[in-house]
Amino acid sequence: MCLDLVRDWDEFGGFLAQFPNTKSLKLLFTSCLTKRRLSRYLDNITACLHVLSLLRKLEIRVANQGPKAGALLKFKQECPSLEQFVDHEERGWVYIPSSDDGGGGFDARLEYQLVRRILRHDDDLPPPEWICSA
Repeated sequence: MCLDLVRDWDEFGGFLAQFPNTKSLKLLFTSCLTKRRLSRYLDNITACLHVLSLLRKLEIRVANQGPKAGALLKFKQECPSLEQFVDHEERGWVYIPSSDDGGGGFDARLEYQLVRRILRHDDDLPPPEWICSA
């Protein structure tokens, strides 16, 4: 889903609500955003996530930057079922229970880096587009 053309965030939330069984969502911004505009977009996206009660994986790609750690925690607060987040640098974050507050909280931990594998003409079988390296 490309978000460059979203102008009405209530309408965007209504659109997402039409797909309540969504488990994985990839959002793309193809244009470069200022930090202020990106922050506003992320706040609006966060406010819409509660309609996706089965969402497990969220990926947000921005041409020039990505969400900060605080935004990762806001995503989880709005969508408790969220288990993974993939950022603009193709890093996979997982949510783990927090040891600081004695229960109920969570932290985001960097878990893996996605690496694009180059296809070679002499490979017998086509490799997967993405491989995971810890």
